[in-house]
Amino acid sequence: MTKTGRLFPYLIICLLNLIVYLPSFSGDFILDDLPLIKNNTYIREWHSIGSYLFQEDGYNSEVGHTGYYRPLVNLSYTMDYKIWGLIGPGFRVTNLMLHLFACFALFIFYEQIFTKRDIALWLALIFSLHPIATETVSWVASRNNILVTLF
Repeated sequence: MTKTGRLFPYLIICLLNLIVYLPSFSGDFILDDLPLIKNNTYIREWHSIGSYLFQEDGYNSEVGHTGYYRPLVNLSYTMDYKIWGLIGPGFRVTNLMLHLFACFALFIFYEQIFTKRDIALWLALIFSLHPIATETVSWVASRNNILVTLF
């Protein structure tokens, strides 16, 4: 199989997802994005790994306790903040990239099970473009769903 043939499914997944999720890049932070990201002073500085493991997600003195414990999410928000600042569409770019990695992993998994690339591609596309995935890509605070899928 040629190199182009090997990359074709990944290119199709990327292209279709980019087309579908492109409109979400025009929006700012919404709903839970506000207390968990925009108003979360914790994500603005690097902390020790131990701190991320014990920090409540989105907690600050103004908001109080959120009831969320998701250490990888806080760490990913911190990395995003260092790259994008408080630009909502930048955080969504990260969500889309994580979603694409999950789709690629699922494609590889399906390819191993079914041994036919076309079946694996269709199944990965159904997963990646299904309307239920819209929340996890477009709503930054739902990043935990993407991370759970990856791990």
